[in-house]
Amino acid sequence: NAISQAGNSTFQPDFAWMKSRSAATDNALYDAVRGTTKELISNTAASESTLTEGLTTFGTAGFTVGSDAAVNTNTSTYVAWQWKAGGAGSSNTDGSITSTVSANPTAGCSILTYTGTGVAATIGHGLGLTPKMVIVRERSPGGDDWYVYHVGLTSASYSLFLNTAAARSGPSAAYWNSTAPTSSVFSLGTSVGVNQNTATYVAYCFADVEGFSKFGKYTGNGSANGPMVNCGFLPAFVMVKAVSTGNGWNIVDTKRDTYNPVSAQLAANGADAEMWKHTPTNTNVRPGKGWIDEQGTQHPGNWYIWSVQEKADHGLVEIVEESPPDSRLYWWSQNNDGTITSTAKAVEDVNEVDE
Repeated sequence: NAISQAGNSTFQPDFAWMKSRSAATDNALYDAVRGTTKELISNTAASESTLTEGLTTFGTAGFTVGSDAAVNTNTSTYVAWQWKAGGAGSSNTDGSITSTVSANPTAGCSILTYTGTGVAATIGHGLGLTPKMVIVRERSPGGDDWYVYHVGLTSASYSLFLNTAAARSGPSAAYWNSTAPTSSVFSLGTSVGVNQNTATYVAYCFADVEGFSKFGKYTGNGSANGPMVNCGFLPAFVMVKAVSTGNGWNIVDTKRDTYNPVSAQLAANGADAEMWKHTPTNTNVRPGKGWIDEQGTQHPGNWYIWSVQEKADHGLVEIVEESPPDSRLYWWSQNNDGTITSTAKAVEDVNEVDE
């Protein structure tokens, strides 16, 4: 089943992240450096899998998938976030560990693979820009977390974990050797999650590019009128994680939500179907979509079959749409007694003449 980028600027993606919107299935991540059919799951610590019915081809304007449930269940709806890097990659010796790098400095993203040594090291990322976010995942033997360096953390002595809702962890030199990335390399400590001897890894690196991508931090205020975060452009994809508390990696985008408020959430660390994050009071909640109320309680997408009382108990008031306007034409005539008679005519009868 070929998936095209109709309606977008078409390109051959090198990194595709897919998630079912309508069903509780895993986040499926594929890239051109590890190769097609090689799946990693962002919401678990499972090692890399080879799925012949997963993503099978990266094409010139999209990709092709097989019948695996995470990417192609009949009647399920999906979203795919895609990045263009530099193809299958080439050898990079900028760091103390040789890496295979696929980089696109113009878009500020690179994909790379390497083999761990068990001692502190550096890895070339090929961007020529300083990464603001680095995601590292052990491919084999696996079983460890997804480690995340982010510029918004206190320092390079801290890490987040993409597959969990846990708050930041640290300080520790085991993650990034307590050393921030440079324009040529990022650093590794000795944690098995990023640098176990003979283990294989993949890393996704992202840098700020004016008008295209931005990475940073903000402080929440707990108000419905929250802080305004100025990216300098209209972002198409936003992922947010609370670093000081245990909240998930929430993802919104402008393809699933085409107008404000943007509230259709998926989570990098969860398999749940798409949820609508808002207070239903004075807000339209779409039938068939789950939602999260002001107390943080998740409600299923089949809420619309609740009784009138059940809906009221949850703050939902069903608004019955008005009947569509009558599109017929009316011909009027005055009777001898002064009353008015109207006769409805269909539009196609507009040239009809009354006797």
